[in-house]
Amino acid sequence: MTTAQFEQAVLARTSFRPDQLLMLVDNSKVLGWCHFFVVPQSSASVASAKTVGCIAASCFGTQCDTDSAVRLVGEAADQMAASGAGHLRAGLFHDEIFGYSGLEPYGPGFGVNQLDSRLIETLSSAGFHPELALTMLSANTDCYRAPVNREALQWRRTSSIEIETVIPVSLTRASAFSHLDILRHRLVDRHGAEMGQVDFWFSDAEAEVMSPSTLIVDVPVLNESGMMTSCDAYLIASVLGEVGRRGIGLAQVSVESSSAALIEQLKKMCFVSSGEGVQWERKS
Repeated sequence: MTTAQFEQAVLARTSFRPDQLLMLVDNSKVLGWCHFFVVPQSSASVASAKTVGCIAASCFGTQCDTDSAVRLVGEAADQMAASGAGHLRAGLFHDEIFGYSGLEPYGPGFGVNQLDSRLIETLSSAGFHPELALTMLSANTDCYRAPVNREALQWRRTSSIEIETVIPVSLTRASAFSHLDILRHRLVDRHGAEMGQVDFWFSDAEAEVMSPSTLIVDVPVLNESGMMTSCDAYLIASVLGEVGRRGIGLAQVSVESSSAALIEQLKKMCFVSSGEGVQWERKS
């Protein structure tokens, strides 16, 4: 990402605290930095701790040796623990707090990229352990053809799609998503009853943070089978078939790797695996 993108998406946020951005400096030269947060339980969805500390992003220059990188990450972990965090994480998933959604290489968020061997080695040396495996899937929307089945044909004949703009109620989420346009697509039947709804995150044309040719699909709540309902699946496929006309060529989604049924469902909708990652954890 560019400096301007990072500043607009993260540093300019009302939630940004300079003391949570640690920089490793040698003779006035920045060798690396680490950005961490301490968030309340209600935001972190972790029942085992009152607060959760999360290393949201880190960057090590070519002149930053392994020991220095481990010291930097370890200092971030120590400061999170000192702030009362009972559960420490590294790597984001479904970011609704930090402002990194849509930024490259973060995208929809899939933890620490499995290909990032340097960061993995650093986290392991700093006492972190793998916690949650994540998978990012992408679909090319150019000439996208939605899968055809009996249910899809039925929804096409008996329903319509309504669109509304979502304005986050939470000040924290509104701040984190200020570079995105959230459009909620609702599938309604002939009587106006809602059959399903899915949120899509588009780039705000004026923000120029996330690529305007990319959208993120906010996967709806799954049913007991661990899959989306047929209504929601049809809704996503229908939207992907239309957004190509708006210059959007790529749709991304991030899910837990253990959700085998959901991943298979997405693959039938022309999504392919485009990245594997892991959220790491360390006990404070």
